[in-house]
Amino acid sequence: MFPTNDVMYADYYASLNSFNGGFILDGWVHPVVGNAIIVGTKKNGDLTDIVISKNEIENQISFISVELVSKWFFYESDIGNISFSKN
Repeated sequence: MFPTNDVMYADYYASLNSFNGGFILDGWVHPVVGNAIIVGTKKNGDLTDIVISKNEIENQISFISVELVSKWFFYESDIGNISFSKN
């Protein structure tokens, strides 16, 4: 959940299939693989338009290699302290 009450839903089962890497947002401690969608919500949980902008998401996102995602999933490596480039 973002401070704007927008919520990202990700494909929970993507890690069970083959994947081509993943992504992480600033401040997150785990990667996301597969598809994800951001949905706007009100404080009571009802759906609404998203508030967070595309630029805000793009400025926070870092893409992660298959090798690093695999280390996190299968070896429980801590990737929270790794610095990622914004490419």
